[in-house]
Amino acid sequence: MSHRFYRFLGEHSQKIVVGIVLCLLFIFSVFPLLLLLFQSFQSPTGFTLAHYQELAKEANWKAVWNTLLMGLGSTTMAIVLGVPLGWLFTRTDLPGKNYFKTIFMLPFIIPPYVGAIAWIQLLNPNVGYINSALKSAFNLKEPVFNIYSLPGIIWVLGLFFYPFVMMAVTTSLQNMDTSLEEMARMTGANTWKVLKDITFPLILPSIISGAFLALVAAAAVYGAPALIGNNEV
Repeated sequence: MSHRFYRFLGEHSQKIVVGIVLCLLFIFSVFPLLLLLFQSFQSPTGFTLAHYQELAKEANWKAVWNTLLMGLGSTTMAIVLGVPLGWLFTRTDLPGKNYFKTIFMLPFIIPPYVGAIAWIQLLNPNVGYINSALKSAFNLKEPVFNIYSLPGIIWVLGLFFYPFVMMAVTTSLQNMDTSLEEMARMTGANTWKVLKDITFPLILPSIISGAFLALVAAAAVYGAPALIGNNEV
């Protein structure tokens, strides 16, 4: 009996593992969502659509629109920063690039909320260190920068989520066959043409995946936008 049991486990081990994973996924992910969906139609008096009527209010749509702008803006900034950095750390002889890579990875382990506090200290329109210094140096009456704005939120989140793109690009370039780039150079192609025709098309899927992670992270984060946006002037 035990021999047949172990033989059955050996022959169907992959299916058993997949089945267990699917069961756990249903219990911890799907079931809570279904329960939440069911309860969204419930009220003390029975079935209701009032909760969804609340979602249709203008303030909620404005929040969705601002979240979309914030996410797309910070993701664009993450791409602008992450792609060149990933290329520098894999395709150049930058002195001390391993140390720089570690430094540029620090935003990945620092909460954006902490970064928001730091940038408020720097770019507060009234007492921020940078604004105060510029006012004093150029005898200005109005602040140059205002962190309490949508661009301010995008700036902070972009600086903290570019490592998603940078890591994706770095991994892709490290795993890419460099002989393709070498052959292009041997035929007379310059660096820009190699980047445009070979390197960029090959790493584009990695850029998209890293950008998607940055977009999801920016849309899900709450602390930094709440800290900056609640003081918007």
